[in-house]
This record gives sequence, structure tokens and C-alpha cells, in this order.
Amino acid sequence: MAGGSTILELKHHVLNGRLAQAKKLIAASQISLEDVADEDGNTPLHWLAALQATPEATDQEMLTFLLQNGAPKNRQNSLGETPLMSAVRNFLLDEKRAQVLIEDLLTKAHVDPSRSDLVGETPLMEAA
Repeated sequence: MAGGSTILELKHHVLNGRLAQAKKLIAASQISLEDVADEDGNTPLHWLAALQATPEATDQEMLTFLLQNGAPKNRQNSLGETPLMSAVRNFLLDEKRAQVLIEDLLTKAHVDPSRSDLVGETPLMEAA
């Protein structure tokens, strides 16, 4: 398991689309993204799906990098949300970015769209 400060730094880089810095951090710390989650159970793909900042790298580049480095694509956070559900719920923050990310999660990452959260909602139900 990665240390808290490493996770916090990685989260900052992913949230801000800083691909080069994320690559350097992972290479230097030799962490496995399979084991990385914050205090709420959010993984690097959840952070990407937050669509919080204008990224320096494209979401597609960050998604590819995270998947290549073992980021779990269907892991649920403490609310039962998968990264796909997070992207669907954040759609109104940036519709164009969210649409591309949702399509990439479904077609490139092959995430499971049928996973429900703690209240039984699936990404499809949320999108309706």
C-alpha cells in the first residue's frame, strides 16, 4: 500500500491533469495503482472522473496511463460508486469532457455499466 503523502500527491496530479508529474511520481515511488485509494475509497479513475480542473493532459491520455499502470476500473468507493458512476454524476460539470470520458471508460476500459451503488442505482439509471 502506498503512503498517505504519495497518494495525496498523486491525487493532486490526477485531479489537475498533470500527466508528466503523475508518471514521475509513480516511477519514483514504484507504487501499484491497484492498491491506491483515498480516505473515501476513491481510486485514481474516480479522481479523473471528478472533472475538477482544466487538465494539462487530455483525459484520454490520463485514462490510458492509469489503466496501463493497474488502476482498478470497476472498484467502488465508500458510496458504492464506480469511476463510471462518478463520471455520469459529474456530467453537468463539463458535458463534453464527461461524454468523452464515459465513452472511453465503456469502450476502451470495458468497465461494468451494471454495477450499482449503495442505494441500488446504476450508471444507466443515473444518466436517464
